[in-house]
Amino acid sequence: MAVQSEDVIRLWPEGPPTKLEGVGPEIEFRGPVGTAGDAAMLRNVSEPTLTVFQPTNGKHNGIGVIVCPGGGWRILAWEHEGLDVARWLAAHGYTAFLLKYRVRGTPPTQAEYDAEMAKLYLQIDVNRKGRKAPRAMSDIVPYESIRAAREAAVDDGGAQSRSFASGRRNGASILPRSA
Repeated sequence: MAVQSEDVIRLWPEGPPTKLEGVGPEIEFRGPVGTAGDAAMLRNVSEPTLTVFQPTNGKHNGIGVIVCPGGGWRILAWEHEGLDVARWLAAHGYTAFLLKYRVRGTPPTQAEYDAEMAKLYLQIDVNRKGRKAPRAMSDIVPYESIRAAREAAVDDGGAQSRSFASGRRNGASILPRSA
């Protein structure tokens, strides 16, 4: 049974309170095979939304989950970390809310974007293993290059966004624990 999203809610109907400079039109592209299994990715997201996936199994469990796909503040891993997760949750009785939050701008053409990513990958020391391996984007990418996207994402409601924007990292949780 195919799960369909019910509603797409614009988080800022009149436009976001903060603007990311240099972000072109939103682009959907296919991730390279081997990194994301040819899954749909989004880049240049500037219009944050929340897509609601209602339970489809006929057994609403009364629990809602916010799904925030990753992507290092450059892209959103939209299909495999967003849509697939939200659909799985809906098929198991959860109401899933898929957050499309803003990310920093990337080059307008796919070729320019691919070249920028290749340059970034060259900066990663693949010989760093175990404890010395990169653990966060800030271990690879200078903070200033993603600072504006992190700060703007705070407006869009991502818990992880608030954590990074406030300088907390390395697994520090800002979510309340249930009793």
